[in-house]
Amino acid sequence: MNAVVVAVGSELLGPGRRDTNGEWLIGRLFDLGIETSWRAVTGDDAPRIARVVRSAMDDAGVVLLTGGLGPTEDDRTREALALALDTPLMRDPAMADRIAALFAAHGRVAGPRQARQADRPSGMAWIDNPLGSAPGLLLERDA
Repeated sequence: MNAVVVAVGSELLGPGRRDTNGEWLIGRLFDLGIETSWRAVTGDDAPRIARVVRSAMDDAGVVLLTGGLGPTEDDRTREALALALDTPLMRDPAMADRIAALFAAHGRVAGPRQARQADRPSGMAWIDNPLGSAPGLLLERDA
């Protein structure tokens, strides 16, 4: 089995910026005996991210993306995955409630920007994030 690692974030394309998350993921894949066949860094453009994801899915049994799931407008990974999978982006009310409760526990109010983190492409599952408000996304598919 091989893998592709994709780092999302326009900030990673500037001079002197390293993709430390991607490097960490490649190390963990190596520890599991999974070869990384290629990796990519792409800016915060949903159609471009979707093209990279589709190419990665054609090439590898495991595709990992890092970045772009936060609450800001430049966090485009959710939208890109919906485009790549040709599926709608849906708001998960239970996740929206979880995010609101997380913010309330810290004396803050989750607004519309934070609620975006409860959007996911249809058919994808959540990956819990015990360190922040943005959950990860998981898609399992037949090879």
